[in-house]
Amino acid sequence: MKRKYTNVNFAIKSRKGKRPVNQDSLSCAYNFNHEFCAVVCDGIGSVAHSERASKIVADTFTECFAKTGHIENPTAWFKKTLKVAIDSLTVYSKINSEKGISTTLAVLLIVGKKFYTYNIGDTRIYAFIEDCPELTLKQFSYDHNYKNYLIASEASDEVLNAAADKWYSLTNYIDATNPKVAKFDTNSGKIEDKTYFLLCTDGLYGYVHDNDKRKIIANQYFPLALRLNSLIHKAIKNGSPDNISGILVVAK
Repeated sequence: MKRKYTNVNFAIKSRKGKRPVNQDSLSCAYNFNHEFCAVVCDGIGSVAHSERASKIVADTFTECFAKTGHIENPTAWFKKTLKVAIDSLTVYSKINSEKGISTTLAVLLIVGKKFYTYNIGDTRIYAFIEDCPELTLKQFSYDHNYKNYLIASEASDEVLNAAADKWYSLTNYIDATNPKVAKFDTNSGKIEDKTYFLLCTDGLYGYVHDNDKRKIIANQYFPLALRLNSLIHKAIKNGSPDNISGILVVAK
């Protein structure tokens, strides 16, 4: 009988980098039906104590996931859990008088032979499909920043270039002072062959070229944890000043 679930393994790691506080939070969970959830959140650095926002949101997703059976409708589950996470964050913010604590969010769900991605902000999700002799890379998340907002608005090159210093300012994120559910982007696909997923913060992806990501992840001689560690060290070597975090997943 054909297996109805996907075999999933992962490595997870976060480094504080040159920042005084690590505002990234990472978490993974399996549920009772052998399904898998990975979450990466990056607290907004311009707001003090946003590491608490990232932790609350990340933990809410994996704790809720671990208690479920089969996820019949992944997007409906994501929306419901996102509301729970934002409600928890809002309550925490009010009780502790920590206004404005905010975070990005990236979620990968593997259900049966399909994967689903969800993101808010600029934390990324990549898929690397094994296609010998190399991996084919695709970004399955969308960066919610001012540059992409201008491009989507069909702004002229003149307007786009004039705003270059604001390109990477976030236009969408989870904010404790605004309980309204943030806009999210989603993608999905089938797991046909061995597929790698990398969920990571800008402290990693912004300082490791895509070709280097491919080469490191494709190194079959290294275990997943060592490959992820190599990505992080590459970012450090290339001068990343930020927290550097990632989850590397292999599904087959």
